[in-house]
Amino acid sequence: MDVRLVTSPSHRNAGVTPMTASFSKQTQAALLSPKASSAPVRPTTGSFFGVPRSDGVVIAETDEDLSRLDPDELFVRFTVAQVKALATRLRTEAEAKQEELRLMVGERYRDLLEASSSIIDMSSSSQGVLDSIREMKETCAGHPNRRLHAETRPSTEADSQLKGLQSLAAHLKLLLDCPEHFWKLLEARKYLDAAWLFLIAIVVHQALVEEDEEDGWAQQGIDVLERFPLIQRQWDIINSFKAQISHKATQSLREVQTVQDTMKAIISLVLLDSRSLSDTLGELLAQRTKSIQAFFSSSNKNEIQENGEAENPENKRTRSQRVRDAKRIFRQAIDLLAETVHTVRSIYSTSSNSSHSTIQSLLVEIQSDADESLISTRKVLNALPSASLLDLYLPPSIKSYTHFIDTTGPSFQISPAFVSSKLETWFKKGLDAFNSRSKYWIDMLDSATDVEKVRISVLTSPSLQHLSTQEKEILTRYIGETCNNRITAIWKDAFVALHVSFEEALTKAVGIIAQSGHETQLDLNPLTALLSSRLPWPPSVRGNQSQSSIDTAFSKFDTALRIRRTNRTPLLESILVIVETRLKEFHSELDAIASTKDATKHTFLTQLLPLEDQILQRLISSMEKAAKTDQESSQISKIGPVIFVGRVAAELGKSLALESNTTTRGESVAKFRQSAKELHLRTLSIWETATIGRILSHISSPGSDPHTDDTEGNSSAVCIRPSPILLEALTSLTAASQQLGLSRSDLHQGRILQTALRALITGYIPLMKRQDLYPLKLTSQRLWDLFLLRQLSQGLDIQSSIDKNINELKEQLNQLMTLKESQKLVAETQKSVEHGILRLQMILLPLFLHLEIPDETPSTSTLLLRGIPPAETISRPTIELAQPCSRFGLLLVAGSTRTTNR
Repeated sequence: MDVRLVTSPSHRNAGVTPMTASFSKQTQAALLSPKASSAPVRPTTGSFFGVPRSDGVVIAETDEDLSRLDPDELFVRFTVAQVKALATRLRTEAEAKQEELRLMVGERYRDLLEASSSIIDMSSSSQGVLDSIREMKETCAGHPNRRLHAETRPSTEADSQLKGLQSLAAHLKLLLDCPEHFWKLLEARKYLDAAWLFLIAIVVHQALVEEDEEDGWAQQGIDVLERFPLIQRQWDIINSFKAQISHKATQSLREVQTVQDTMKAIISLVLLDSRSLSDTLGELLAQRTKSIQAFFSSSNKNEIQENGEAENPENKRTRSQRVRDAKRIFRQAIDLLAETVHTVRSIYSTSSNSSHSTIQSLLVEIQSDADESLISTRKVLNALPSASLLDLYLPPSIKSYTHFIDTTGPSFQISPAFVSSKLETWFKKGLDAFNSRSKYWIDMLDSATDVEKVRISVLTSPSLQHLSTQEKEILTRYIGETCNNRITAIWKDAFVALHVSFEEALTKAVGIIAQSGHETQLDLNPLTALLSSRLPWPPSVRGNQSQSSIDTAFSKFDTALRIRRTNRTPLLESILVIVETRLKEFHSELDAIASTKDATKHTFLTQLLPLEDQILQRLISSMEKAAKTDQESSQISKIGPVIFVGRVAAELGKSLALESNTTTRGESVAKFRQSAKELHLRTLSIWETATIGRILSHISSPGSDPHTDDTEGNSSAVCIRPSPILLEALTSLTAASQQLGLSRSDLHQGRILQTALRALITGYIPLMKRQDLYPLKLTSQRLWDLFLLRQLSQGLDIQSSIDKNINELKEQLNQLMTLKESQKLVAETQKSVEHGILRLQMILLPLFLHLEIPDETPSTSTLLLRGIPPAETISRPTIELAQPCSRFGLLLVAGSTRTTNR
């Protein structure tokens, strides 16, 4: 046969039969049309003509066939990336078409060869018929016409022969219709109907070729095989469908379908291949294993990402898209496992009210040829195109045919224990494969909340209801471990990033403060930051601004005021917000995880909480490193960085971000707060040592002038205010305390300045014995200062030392004056000190916070808590000021006495 008749377009209409013409059209369509493919190509969402879409490669949808455009025009209309995507897709389609052509040629090659042989035989037979007709014409032309009397036969004999020929025609018609109907049934996935039709074809073929001595075709004078060679050729065609039906039915077991369809495919294997029920169970589980392996290999982390995502980071999917993909993949895997378990139990397991499984009951019904059976010969024949003809002329033995099924043999028996054992082994292997692949699917998620959403979505899948309680527990444990491990990894990475960010921000802030530039004044002096006017003020006039912009401006202003109210400076807030934001996110996700009902949650929380403990300890270590809280740090001249780190530790220790609804975190938070408090106290100790040392060094240096103008040279005069050096020391300590950034309540509750005041008093008392600071003529001033220090040292353990110095000073006064004068001086000095404290309570407020307020003190002012100082006869300043120049007295002030006299 000339193959060009089939494949060459130039011979398309030359001597081509309908079968070869159809094959040629299919072949050319598969080769030329890019849209005629029926190959199983993975669909791409949002694509056209096979061009995949992504965020960076998008081509507008059109009905135009881009595969036939000129390449130059493609480059004019589309970008390079789009052309590459189109080329990749067309190349994939070409390979798919080529593979489809190979499969089609392989499947139809035998039909093509048989068709070519049949064409040659038909051509020879037709030529022989034509030759016979020509010879008959020549013979009849050579003889005269004469009437021939036909021999008549009895009507009964003619009827019998006619019925035999009609039955033979029905047999042949069924065989001729089988191949086309096989293709239709396979395309409709009706494998049981195809298998039963094949069994009917076997019976029909046997009825044609086997000779029956009593009632056969030979008795009617018909040699079937000799006169109808088409029977054997047609049977060869039909016989080749057995392997295809078995293969297609076996392949269908890989797919998740209804229990009824799966059972029909299994029964078709039982009928065609005479398989036992145990073999079909093994085949079903083996095919589902292949399906799971194919799904796992095609659903790995790289393939579930969009095209071009790995090469182009700008094309990465959004967070919601990744969550949807993870949910879809997990649920598909779970559905595959659960539906397989459900299918096996529905088909092979026995119920409580029956000793047979579902498939055994169906096979018994088929064997008994009941009207309600799943399959029967009458149902199959009625579906054929020549059903009416076959119903009239096929013998009853064929129309009532029922395939024999040995319902009592060993192949029909299958024990429930065997089914349970096989199913348990398969389910365990499937879970192991699922567990090994699920970590690749969950790795696409970068948020613990997203992981928890996937967990909830999977555990609420409707397919889980098909599993037993034990299987649900195992599956829940596997999914829980996978999700918990991912959440742990996410938070490990997050905490590492938090530690790095915190350490970098803290190091940068400490370096800025160490430079003591203009931009650090707000952080070096928190009081200045509190009273600063640097705020995001809202607009005073609306103008052309919209209401939303005005609301946003007021919201920013309100937030800035709230932050300033917490006494946080800009640098301090920039560091604290890093930790607090991350901890709030962690706590919110942790509380959400803890609120879900899952048996593994408690164990998971006990594993996750140590991560927070670890990061809290790392934060403490970073702050200790930045503060340099060792012995050498107390010798540095600039203690601003140390104080700043102490403020960071104090703010983190009392931050609300550490609080959570999870009750198992009390010990770790308490431990962190205690460590932060200890670090803060160590920085305060460094500040105290440096500050007291600086104050004592300054007041004891040469050039300090302790003298006062009103008591100079008169040791018996009563002083009314502290000495300048003592007042300078106390005000220096008060000013230095503002650098700590602590509120009045913090200073009062923590009694932070008590130790500093104690150290100052302890170091100042020995200086009072120095003659250059306190000459003998300033004995009353020394007495006044000692009484003031005694009042400030209430609650401290140094009052005995002060009392000792006061007694020594009293003895000196007794030597300088009479006892009565001495006692009067002491009494008046004590009273003067009490009045002086009332005047000093605003200037030295932090130093008076630890002192108790007498109950009899009237609370007439919220600022003067210790009372209002009494009015003086002579107005004197609280502290000594510089004396005015003599020329100031020459100036005449309106309203003065001299002006009035004039």
